[in-house]
Amino acid sequence: MMKSAYSVISFAFILSLCNCNSKTPDVNISVYRALSSSLRQSNYEIEDQIKGLQKAIERETSDPRTSYHAKEWLAKAILIQTISNKIF
Repeated sequence: MMKSAYSVISFAFILSLCNCNSKTPDVNISVYRALSSSLRQSNYEIEDQIKGLQKAIERETSDPRTSYHAKEWLAKAILIQTISNKIF
């Protein structure tokens, strides 16, 4: 799933480079709209991936074999999520 987010970002970047020097304002506006839409979609996909990883770490905290390391990583993941929410 993370590959698709990278491909969306790459496609949007290439699209903007190819059309950025167009003389027609309508083309530029459509390029910027496509870029905005692609970046928004990639943000949603990345957010879904992060939520899935956090849930997986939370599940691992209940397993006695992995709980020690999972609790360490869960604390780090929560800290990163908190910082990310403040920045966003």
